[in-house]
Amino acid sequence: MDMHSGGGAKTKFDIYFIEAPDSDTAREIFTRETGKDPDDVACECCGSNFSFGSAEESLEKCAEYWANGYKDLAEFLNNKRKPVKVIRLTHEADLI
Repeated sequence: MDMHSGGGAKTKFDIYFIEAPDSDTAREIFTRETGKDPDDVACECCGSNFSFGSAEESLEKCAEYWANGYKDLAEFLNNKRKPVKVIRLTHEADLI
């Protein structure tokens, strides 16, 4: 999640759901997708630029918290207020 630290958005999307075999790979995919360091800090007073979590559940399960208040998962994923990007691991070549 883009924490908007330092007063502004750092990425095009507020929330990214990245399917990956582990957290390190997810961070690599995030960097490749955004060109941003997932562990960067804009300033010490504002804290980390991004917040990361990991889960072994489905996209639907992971998105439950964020999708609260939306009719369904599709409405949440396509909303304009809090842009969301889903990056699915389609095959092993995605890891390269």
